[in-house]
This record gives sequence, C-alpha cells and structure tokens, in this order.
Amino acid sequence: LVGYGVARAALTPVERYRMAAERADGAPVLPVEEGRDDEITRLGHTFNALLARIAETNKRERQFLADTSHELRSPLSLMRAELEMALLRPRPQAETNAALASLQDQVERLIALSNALLDLEEVRAGDVMVGEQVDVGGLIVEVADRYEAKAAEEGRHIETAPASSTNTADASGAVLI
Repeated sequence: LVGYGVARAALTPVERYRMAAERADGAPVLPVEEGRDDEITRLGHTFNALLARIAETNKRERQFLADTSHELRSPLSLMRAELEMALLRPRPQAETNAALASLQDQVERLIALSNALLDLEEVRAGDVMVGEQVDVGGLIVEVADRYEAKAAEEGRHIETAPASSTNTADASGAVLI
C-alpha cells in the first residue's frame, strides 16, 4: 500500500502533463513546477522546449506554403492575362511573338520554382547535393544582359555592379549552403 502511494505520488506530475497535453489545442505547454530539479521536472522543461520548436517549425512551414502559393500564382496570373489578350483579337505577328516570349519566361519561372521545391525536398530527405563553384558576378551580368532588350523596350535600363564572388551551387543553379 505504501509502495503504491509513493509510486502514485511520484507519477502525479506525469499525469498532469498527460492531461494538459490532451486538453491543449495548438501547441500545448505542460504545467511544470518551477523551483524543482528532479527528473520529471526536467523532462517537462525538455518537452516544453520541444513543443516550442515544433510550433515554430509549423509556423515557418505555413509561411513557406503561403509564400510558395504566391510565387506560383504570380506567373500563372501573368500567363492567363497574356492568353486572354491573345484570344481577345487578332494581333500582328510582333505582338504575338512578344506574348509568346512572355509566356515562355513565365513557364521558365515556374520550372525554376518547381526545381527549387524538389531540391528543397531532397535536402530535407537528407540527400547530399553535389555542387561546383559558380561565378555569381558573372551570372548576374549574364541575367542582366538577357533582359536588357526587354527593359529597353519599356524605356528602362538595367545596371549591374556585382562584386566578384563565387558560391557553391548544384547543376540547376541552386546555391548550396
């Protein structure tokens, strides 16, 4: 009887933790008594720290999904607008070519985003990504040169002054950390 009473008293905090976790909606916080330094109290503090990290991870994941959704919607909306304008009336060949080039740019943007998401999942799964040194300054100049003609059509000018640096990137151009 005494052994039962002692065991029950020792496990009371564990039952409080269990009940608090069962009642909690969202990230539970276990009712840990302050000022005690025993195994059960330290376990409660460890679980509270773990629960806080899980809540933060869930928050970052929700933000990531919201950002990704926005990044996907932008090129799709532009593509839909280009297509609607192309179907609205007959266009001269130059306008049709410009619309098709714009659509191609948006498709490339969607492909790059899809590849980045796949790379992210590979990293999360623990796959090792092999990289090579990439001249970031040269890459910036190359991208600026690619869009200079389009910017000039709109009365704009692209100016670059990149510092010369290199980073490690995989074959798709994703920078590896």
